[in-house]
Amino acid sequence: MAGNLLSKWLSHYDPIHRGYTPRGIANAVCATNGWSFPRIKGGYNLYRGTPTSGDIDYTRPVGAAGPAASAISDFAWCSHEAGTEHFYALRAVGGGGVESSSSQPPVSVAFDDSGDFWGGRPNSPTALAVSPVSGGGFLVRWSYSAQAEEVSPTGFLVHSDGGTGTMDYEHSVGGGIVTHQRGRLHYALTTPAYDHGARRMFGVRAVSANGRGDGNVVTVEGIADAQGPDPHPNLFVEIDD
Repeated sequence: MAGNLLSKWLSHYDPIHRGYTPRGIANAVCATNGWSFPRIKGGYNLYRGTPTSGDIDYTRPVGAAGPAASAISDFAWCSHEAGTEHFYALRAVGGGGVESSSSQPPVSVAFDDSGDFWGGRPNSPTALAVSPVSGGGFLVRWSYSAQAEEVSPTGFLVHSDGGTGTMDYEHSVGGGIVTHQRGRLHYALTTPAYDHGARRMFGVRAVSANGRGDGNVVTVEGIADAQGPDPHPNLFVEIDD
């Protein structure tokens, strides 16, 4: 425990480099030549990474703010390129210079090929399941939780592999969208009929009003049941005298 606190303390109090490190500069530690942490009431550091949340660089802040801040911005030199997606994470810093771990999931920020902000990403559906129904169709079911969502989805698209083994995320089953209803937890869609014994994989993605999908790749597989059971043989009763 003591070694962990020491390493966190040294990451801000940096007399060797006189505070001229990415985190030191972001928090003005260079102003004290690395000997003390100037934000005596603490503050916040903003980090980001691309193309996934696992690529966030927690050694280089892209923004910093004081303890009373209700918003934080990128530094002027941290631009966004067209066609990129960045994942942001916020960490609090105590008055002694020790930084916390992130308490909230990273937030995704994406820009289209024209450089325009694409908007937030809705949460991914959960509890995805599929079961065959009479006639060869499938009942695809899923749930949606709005907890900690960036934006609310306008609806859900159900995708299939079409029997190829590769999911087609360009088209939806039935060509339509299942409308999202605020406060509703469970959703379902019955697909068109397939031949008896056909194997199909299905996936569901939430889509924002700007057309941005949540990007999940969770799938389930079902086998179509389009035939009834074989008829029973004729039943005869004989009575022995």
